[in-house]
Amino acid sequence: MQQPAMVFVLSTFTQPGQAALEKLKKYFEPEKIIGYEVEGEKENIDSRLQQGALGYVMYYDQERYKVVEDGQMDRYVMKETTEEIPEVYLEVSQDLDNTPGELAAKLEAELKADFSKVDAPKEVADPLEALYILRLMEEQNGMTLLLIIIWLTIPGVAALLSKLNTFWKLPKDIALDSTAC
Repeated sequence: MQQPAMVFVLSTFTQPGQAALEKLKKYFEPEKIIGYEVEGEKENIDSRLQQGALGYVMYYDQERYKVVEDGQMDRYVMKETTEEIPEVYLEVSQDLDNTPGELAAKLEAELKADFSKVDAPKEVADPLEALYILRLMEEQNGMTLLLIIIWLTIPGVAALLSKLNTFWKLPKDIALDSTAC
């Protein structure tokens, strides 16, 4: 199973928040080893601190992923790809034109137009306030999951948007229930 090894640390867009981010940043190492459990196995991952121009800080697995920045969106993609695994990525962008609720409804409608099973947006409060939308899609040799998180950074005004697309390869003896995807 290929999954991005990433940790969100802080996300903020206000001027005082940016000042706090700069003060906190000195406590983060530019690179560090982070321990994860992947498929039941413990793994140490060489992670790099990334401060996005969109106002967030996170560690990412620098051995497996690279960052592609275009000013509108940061996209974390696998360095090595294969035809056996659909695209795995994390996108981070900001939407200043829609409220978080409007954005969630728009994204849900877009996904439902392309896919049969999309969960309605749900609210979470821990570790941060956010809305999320989940979409599962059966693939030939596994399952693709798209998780969209709308971080409520400025409640009712702006949203930091994260899209995580990942893939799980399923054993040949496991069949997916098509009603679950």
